[in-house]
Amino acid sequence: MSDIQDDQKLIDSRKNALKEVDAPLRDQIVKKLYDKVLELGLNHKTVTVWDRSISNRSLWNERQRAWLQTWDDHLVSDTSGSFSGSSQLHLPIAFIVCKTMHARFLQALWQDPPFTVRAKNEASVDNVELVSDVINYYLTKGSNYNKGVGPVLDQWVWDWITQGSSLMKLRWDVKYSRYLDVEFEAQPKEPKIVTQNGEEFLVPQVKYVEKEVNRVKNVFNGPVFDPLNLEDVVINGGKGDPDAADSVLHREYITASELLTLADRKVFNKEAVMKVIQGGPDRQDGAAGNETKLDRARNSGKPNLDNDQDLDRYEIIEHHVKADVDGSGINSDIILWVHRKSKELLRATYLYRVSPKGFRPFIKADFQPRKDQEYAVGMVELLYPLAKEMDAIHNMRIDFGLISTMPFGFYRASSGIDPETIQLEPGALIPVDNPQTDVFFPNLGNRTVFGFQEEAAIQQMIERLTSVSDLNLGVLGGQGATRTATGARALVNEMTSNLDVYLRRLNQGWESALSKLFDMLQLRIPEGLAFRLTGNKGAEVFRKINSSRDISGEFDLEVSPNSATSNQAIRESKSAEILQLVSNPLAIQLGIVGPAQYYNAMVEYLKSRGTRDYSKFVLQPQGPLRILSPEEEANRVLRNMPVQVTPEMDHDGFIAYFQEILGNDELLGQFTEEQTVLLARQAQEHEQMKQALQFMQAQQANSAQMQRNASMGTQQSPVGPTNGNEQA
Repeated sequence: MSDIQDDQKLIDSRKNALKEVDAPLRDQIVKKLYDKVLELGLNHKTVTVWDRSISNRSLWNERQRAWLQTWDDHLVSDTSGSFSGSSQLHLPIAFIVCKTMHARFLQALWQDPPFTVRAKNEASVDNVELVSDVINYYLTKGSNYNKGVGPVLDQWVWDWITQGSSLMKLRWDVKYSRYLDVEFEAQPKEPKIVTQNGEEFLVPQVKYVEKEVNRVKNVFNGPVFDPLNLEDVVINGGKGDPDAADSVLHREYITASELLTLADRKVFNKEAVMKVIQGGPDRQDGAAGNETKLDRARNSGKPNLDNDQDLDRYEIIEHHVKADVDGSGINSDIILWVHRKSKELLRATYLYRVSPKGFRPFIKADFQPRKDQEYAVGMVELLYPLAKEMDAIHNMRIDFGLISTMPFGFYRASSGIDPETIQLEPGALIPVDNPQTDVFFPNLGNRTVFGFQEEAAIQQMIERLTSVSDLNLGVLGGQGATRTATGARALVNEMTSNLDVYLRRLNQGWESALSKLFDMLQLRIPEGLAFRLTGNKGAEVFRKINSSRDISGEFDLEVSPNSATSNQAIRESKSAEILQLVSNPLAIQLGIVGPAQYYNAMVEYLKSRGTRDYSKFVLQPQGPLRILSPEEEANRVLRNMPVQVTPEMDHDGFIAYFQEILGNDELLGQFTEEQTVLLARQAQEHEQMKQALQFMQAQQANSAQMQRNASMGTQQSPVGPTNGNEQA
C-alpha cells in the first residue's frame, strides 16, 4: 500500500468528476461491442493467453537476463578467483561496441530534417511544407508532454542494438489537473458623494476582492511515444510484425487517478474501474515475466520494483486481437483492456474506430531478424561468446603476470631455518648459512604474450562482426590506409556499407513511426494550434492550424537510408564536392545547372557546417509559376484547400470541366451536395475573372484604337489655295 495515497479513501471521498471533459465519441466505449465481448468471455481468454504466452517465454527471459549481464553488470566485478588474489574482472566489450553503434545510428536517424515529405498526388503538393513543419514540431516539442520524441528515440535505438528488437507505442493522451486558483471579483462598496453646481450626486463605487475558485486545466493534449520493454509485450503470429499478428498483448501499470480520469471521460467502464481499485493494487515484483526488469533495478542499486513512496498501480492488459464478434464469420479488429487479477473488462472498441487506416499503435524494429520468430538477435547476443572469451583470456593474463612477478622459491632444510613455509614480504631479512646455495628462486619467465595474442585475435573477430574499429572510435593508426585522408575515407566508406544493412532495417521502423504519427495528427490535431519552429529555410516560422483539413491529403514520409551521412567528415567532404561540381562554368553555360541547383548545393554545404539559419546568407530563387490543370484545381477544392483564381489560369477549361460534371448524372452522383457547392463557387469565380479579363481587353482595344486615330490625324497635311506668285 502506498504511503502517499489510499485508493479506497479516494473512492469514498471523491467529488466533482470530470464531467465537462468527455472524450470524443470515437474514443468512448462501444456499448454493443462491450456487451458482446462479455458474452463471449474474451476478457477471461485475454488473461489466459497472456499467462500462457509468458510461461512459454521463460527460456527466452533467462537468456535476456544473461545478455543483460554482459553490458550492465559492472559493479559485481572483483578479484576473488579460484585462488587468493586471482582475477575475475569483467571487460565491458559489449557496452563499448553498443555505445559506438548507438551514437552512429542515432546520428544517422535524427538528422535535420529527420525525414522528407513527398505528395502522393497533385492535389497534395501545396501542403507539403505545412505537413513537414507540423510533424517537425510534434517530433521536437509537441509530443511526450511537450518534451519531444528525442529521449524516447534515444532509448528505442539503444534497445534495438542491445536487445535485437525495440518497441515503441504511439498513443494520444490528454492530461488534466485540478487546483484552487485565485481571481479578483468586483463587489459594490459605499457610493462616493460628489458636489457639482451646488448639487450632490452619488457615484457608484466597486472594490476587487480575492476569491478562490476551482479550476480544471488541460495541461497536455497530444501524441505520446512510450518505449516498451520486451517482457511486457507478446506478439502472437505475423512473423513478429505487430500489424500482421493474430494478437498483440501489452502489459502496463496504471495508477488509480489515471483509471478514474479515464472513467470520468467515458473511456473506461466506471463500474469495472471501481471493482479493480477495490480489489487492491498489484505488485510488480511477483508478476510473471518481470525477472529481467528486476535485474535492471538491482543493477541500478534498487532492491525491488515496488516502492511504498510511489503511487499504487494496477496491472492492465491491452489486447489487440482479431475475433468474430457479430457471428458473420468475418473477423473484426478489436481492442480490449482487461485487469489481469480480477479479469474485469475496462474497455472495448474497434481498431478502425481509433485508427482509420487500421494500424496498430506498436512500432517495432529488428536488428538481425530470426526467420518467423517474434524477436530478433541483438548485438549483445552476437558478442556474448567473444565477450566471455575476452574476459577469460584477460583474467588469465593477469594471473600469469601475478604468478611470475610474485617471488617464490626453495631453501635447504639444514641451513638453520625452521622447516616450514615462509611468506615473503618486502623489507624482511632471513638468516641463512649461505644465501647463494641454500636459497633458490626459480624464474618462470614472461607468459603474458599468449594473452596479448589471443586478445588481439578476439578483437579482430569483434571488428569483423560489428564493423566497429579504432577508426570509428576516433583512434587512427600510424600505418596503413589511415596515413592519408583519402585512405581513411575509403576505409570508413567500406565499413559504413556493412552498417547500411542494419540502418535500412531501423529506417523501416522509423518510417512506420512517422506514418502512424501523421495519421494520428490528421485525425486528432487540436483546432487553433499555433507553434513556432525552425523552417525548411533555416529561419523561424510561425504556423497556425485552423482544423485537420489544413493537413489533409496523402503523403509519403521518407528517411535517408545512408549511414555515411552520420559521419560528419564525409558529409562535409561530399557537400564541398557537390558545391564545386555545380560551380563548373561549362555546366552553367549548357543549362545543366540552374539557380535552384546551385542554391540547393549551397544550402547543403552550410548545413553540413552546422549553420541552421542559412536564410541569412542565401536567398531562394524564384521559380516559374505553376499553372494547375482543371482536374488538379478541382481536387484541391474538394479537399477544402483554398485555390486563388488568377488571370493566367485556364478559366474556360475549369468551366467546361464543371459543366461536364453537371451534365453527367453518373459523375454528379459521386459528389456530395457540399462538394458540388464548392465546385460551383470556384466555377463562378472563374466566370467572374473571365468577364473581368474580357472587359479589360475591351478597354485596352478601345484605348489602342483611339491612339491610332489620333496618330493618323496628326500625320495628314493641310490643303489650301495657292497665290499668284507661286503660279508665275
